[in-house]
Amino acid sequence: MTKRPHRPRVPLRSAPPRKGWRYAAGMPNDERPEPNWRRLVIVLGLAALVVGLALIVRWLFVTLGRS
Repeated sequence: MTKRPHRPRVPLRSAPPRKGWRYAAGMPNDERPEPNWRRLVIVLGLAALVVGLALIVRWLFVTLGRS
């Protein structure tokens, strides 16, 4: 193989560890709200799921009771 590859293989050690956007921005890692907003998103999603299930069950009971 006389032709060199287009991109040389970069070892994985040279890449910095990915700890979220705060690590990339160079902010201190001591107080990190990243799991906080992730937990907030999860809690909001679960709450929306519960509300949607409750609405569906209520709608089913209303439609079944009407007939």
